[in-house]
Amino acid sequence: KTIPGYRVQIASFSGTNSKTSAFNLREQFMTDYPTVGAYIVFDEPNFKVKVGDFRTRLEAYAFLQQIKEVYKGYLVKDNIYPEPPLMDEYAPDDEQSGDE
Repeated sequence: KTIPGYRVQIASFSGTNSKTSAFNLREQFMTDYPTVGAYIVFDEPNFKVKVGDFRTRLEAYAFLQQIKEVYKGYLVKDNIYPEPPLMDEYAPDDEQSGDE
């Protein structure tokens, strides 16, 4: 269900409370940009917050320019959803897996 594309990584947390910090930032971003996908990726030992599902680098860069005053970020290649999944597709247990 995914294709190669780009996202904007807005944070990477490690250490104590890193999981909580990542989820809090994701929630804040989703409040500010409810139509843009926001994802947490656990890449041991970091919790990374990535946003967007952009097919081209140019689309991702344009979005980064829109959010850069509030969210410092950079572009990353990633597998994206051609159409963002509906939030009910995520089971609550999926978000809570893993240790802090």
